[in-house]
Amino acid sequence: QDDRESRTLLHALAVAGFGMMNIMLLSVSVWSGAGGVTRELFHWLSALIALPVVVYAGRPFFSSAAMALRHRRTNMDVPISIGVLLATGLSVYETIIGGGHAYFDSAVMLLFFLLAGRSLDATMRNKTRAGIGALLSRMGKSARVLAEDGSSRTVEADHLEPEMLMLVAAGEALAADGVIEDGQSSIDNAMLTGESTPQPAGV
Repeated sequence: QDDRESRTLLHALAVAGFGMMNIMLLSVSVWSGAGGVTRELFHWLSALIALPVVVYAGRPFFSSAAMALRHRRTNMDVPISIGVLLATGLSVYETIIGGGHAYFDSAVMLLFFLLAGRSLDATMRNKTRAGIGALLSRMGKSARVLAEDGSSRTVEADHLEPEMLMLVAAGEALAADGVIEDGQSSIDNAMLTGESTPQPAGV
């Protein structure tokens, strides 16, 4: 699910980046003084690029905002969605009436930078989860338990109970905390304390 979310954000970011660059090229001509039919043509071309870009690249924000509003709450995606939709809607209106204030570039650029931040955030969260998973994988999944008759059996970590006697081999990950009854060794407590040097442990 995390990988799917990251891919969705990266695809949206790529689309927003493509749209932003092309609309900016058209906007430079408008800002440089293009007028009349040329100005209107560039506004219409910007609209043709911006509308599908806003619909596709804005989906992560629009869906999150819609979900929040359905639950009668707000989040950061609500004002983002309102801003993008208002800027796009007013730009379309200005383009239709032949006005001079179409800001498709601003709406798409806002989406691009917001998606860039969200993509980086998702990537860092995935790395953090992977690190936590790696730490958890170092914990013992099972333990050899010594029975009263001297035999041993393997018990899942979830089924260990107090007073059970575990046999721990050298280099084996501990499946549970406990009190050392016999033997002497060193235990790697890095996952708990951050200390990388194994600490002596005995009875």
